[in-house]
Amino acid sequence: MVSMRPSRRTLRPSAQHTRITNRANRRRTGREIAGKTRHETVVAWATAFGVLATFAIGLGSAWVAMQTADQQAAGQRADQFSNAIEQLGSQDASKSADVRLGGIYALGRLINDDPTTYRTQGCEVIGSYLNGRTPRKPTPKDPTPPPIGSDVRGAFTTLARSCAQEAALAAPNVNLERAYLVSTDLQRVPFRRAQLSEADLSEADLSEADLSLADLRGAHLRDAKLRAADLWWASLMGADLSSADLRLADLSSADLSGADLSWADLNEADLSWANLSESDLSGASLRGANLKGIVYDSETIWPSGFTPPPTAQAPSG
Repeated sequence: MVSMRPSRRTLRPSAQHTRITNRANRRRTGREIAGKTRHETVVAWATAFGVLATFAIGLGSAWVAMQTADQQAAGQRADQFSNAIEQLGSQDASKSADVRLGGIYALGRLINDDPTTYRTQGCEVIGSYLNGRTPRKPTPKDPTPPPIGSDVRGAFTTLARSCAQEAALAAPNVNLERAYLVSTDLQRVPFRRAQLSEADLSEADLSEADLSLADLRGAHLRDAKLRAADLWWASLMGADLSSADLRLADLSSADLSGADLSWADLNEADLSWANLSESDLSGASLRGANLKGIVYDSETIWPSGFTPPPTAQAPSG
């Protein structure tokens, strides 16, 4: 019996069929890879978006929290300012000096913490406070020297620390004429354009104080410390500066006519273009002083043996 088993050749696929099958397999694999890649891309973008969204939400929350904190802090500072004004008592004599001093220091902290909002306003308040609280010179009717309260001393100290750039004592409503500030610490206090005529500042420490353009006519500054003080264009007509320490002081263009500068220490002071007509400099020390352009007359008294430079103005008579 003849066998009907097909030959091995008939079972082998044709080359064309193999190419078609391989091509189909490659397409299927490509689609699978492309699908997988698209899925991974979508997942990656979704993850990145989620991270960015979380960051944005966190940033927004932080900004809102910061704004809220700033508003709360501003509100607290406003309350502190009101409380400080209340502590000052608005010249209320029933308030103790310690309570008023606390109000002064509270204003100083506010000025330092938020100078944009409170520096000018706070310094003006302190200046006005000193206008009403600074003691005045004794009078024949009441010759007893008045006490200088701790609140007044603290107010001047606060001005020096927090209001150096403000002319707080030059405000129209501030008048320190005939002020009694004997032996008071006034270092670096901003007295620019201040009204201090006939004030008693004997033995006061005014080192590095800004007294430029100040009115000090007839002021008493005997034995005062004015080392490196700024007295540019200050009016010191008839002022008593005897034995004062004026080393390194700027007295340029100051009016010192009729002033008593006897035994004053003017070493390395700047007296350029100052008016020294009728002033008394007997016994004064002028070593290294700048005397360029000074004005004096025949009534000016110089230290023994001192030869001044030519006056910028011919002496009368």
